[in-house]
Amino acid sequence: MTQRRRLLINTGMAALQMAVVGGSFFLLYAYVVGAIGKEDFGVWALVFSITTTGSIANLGMAASAVKFVSQYLAREEHAYLDRLMQTAVVSVAVVLGIILVLAYPLFQWLLGLFVEPADKLPDAWAILPYAVGSFWLISVGGVFQSCLDGLHRVDLRSWVVMIGAVAYLGFAYLRVPQNGLIGIAEAQLMQAGLVCGLSWIVLRVKRRSLPLVPWRWDRQAFREMLGYSINFQGIAVTQLFLEPAVKALVSRFGGLATLASFEFAYRMVFLIRSLFSAAHQAIVPTIADIKERAPDLLRGVYTRSYRLLVFLLVGAIPLFIVLTPVISRLWIGHYDAAFVGFSAILFIAWSLNLLANPAYFANLGTGELRWNLIGHVVMAVLSGGGGLVLGSLFGGYGVVAAYATGLAVGSLLIAWAYEMRYAIQRWALFGAPTVWLGLAALVGLAGGVLLYQQLHQSWPVVVLGIGLVVCYGVVVIIPWWRHPMRAELVGWVQGALFGHSEGKES
Repeated sequence: MTQRRRLLINTGMAALQMAVVGGSFFLLYAYVVGAIGKEDFGVWALVFSITTTGSIANLGMAASAVKFVSQYLAREEHAYLDRLMQTAVVSVAVVLGIILVLAYPLFQWLLGLFVEPADKLPDAWAILPYAVGSFWLISVGGVFQSCLDGLHRVDLRSWVVMIGAVAYLGFAYLRVPQNGLIGIAEAQLMQAGLVCGLSWIVLRVKRRSLPLVPWRWDRQAFREMLGYSINFQGIAVTQLFLEPAVKALVSRFGGLATLASFEFAYRMVFLIRSLFSAAHQAIVPTIADIKERAPDLLRGVYTRSYRLLVFLLVGAIPLFIVLTPVISRLWIGHYDAAFVGFSAILFIAWSLNLLANPAYFANLGTGELRWNLIGHVVMAVLSGGGGLVLGSLFGGYGVVAAYATGLAVGSLLIAWAYEMRYAIQRWALFGAPTVWLGLAALVGLAGGVLLYQQLHQSWPVVVLGIGLVVCYGVVVIIPWWRHPMRAELVGWVQGALFGHSEGKES
């Protein structure tokens, strides 16, 4: 299979994965919040978020596995490759397991600080064991999935994740009616176990030389991956001040009901963001392979992937913002002002974050991680520190505004550093056609907002949603169609499907 065709398949499967996962979470969240209420839903979101602070103990092995599996696959060092994959799994399973057990009292203490109202604290403690077990299984399964990514089989990983997402929904429908809040925690644990087991089975099918149970630990492989992942450990520390911290602070300053609205907004925006990010995640092992075979091509990979991302974001994100009130009514059951406001803030912040994706994942592929770490430190300082200050002044909105500012500034710093290192002119990444598309998108956004305000009480919600899409599309379609990136994207896909001139068999 040509490298271009493989990349297209991986990208398409990653996008399909996000669509299936997004649909599953849409149904799951709507069902769970209706079954257990917003405050209990907020308890669940907070507990599982705080548990993920244990990611500091995963040694960065999942990210290292993508790079080194791809690297040694390109070198055809298969015996060492098998030892390396087992080393990553054993290291994470043992070290993370020990740390989670030792950190359990710390998790209990943190919940005591941030659960608001305090009478929900016993419920939070009750589901904590399920959260800890789920996180361990998710982390181990994540290493298996990273190995599949490194083997250029993002498509197989995507099937596992999609099966897990649908199963999660089914488990929730089975357990929540009987056990309420405990039921959703049980469903999470069952889903994590299923995904972990399936990931290992699929990896063994792909690499039949692996043993039935991963047990080998290689000192050389561990030291090599750990050397690469040191910066990931720094990034893991900074992550504590992003999603877990912002959810804890929203709960502390806004209450669990506000946290529930934020969780809905965060999950929706993050899943949509993941659709755009899927291509660049699939590019990581490709970049590692290119560095081994043809390093002079890296600058061109960055430029083209950035232009594609800007073209997609500028055209699509304003439409998602326009549709947020409709999504609120369909998903939550009513217009939730906090959900709509949080969604708008997060769409803007995550769009700016996405503009750093080509640089961020290029750095992952080449192993040049210093600026990724610096960017995350900036995110952590602005988000965590700003969240404390603005949260005390403006409640949940202040926390989310600080989080969005940190996310945007740190992300753009990563992109700026990469472009400076490779002498890439920023204007060349945008160009006049993108500016015109952006202006049209802003006009379409304003028109959609006005249309919703005028018609939301008289039109059925589905009809109104269709009307908003049509209104936006009429304004944006001409600059979008004339944009050179559209034709290039069509040509790239056609070449990947039918062309044979680029890429070598591997």
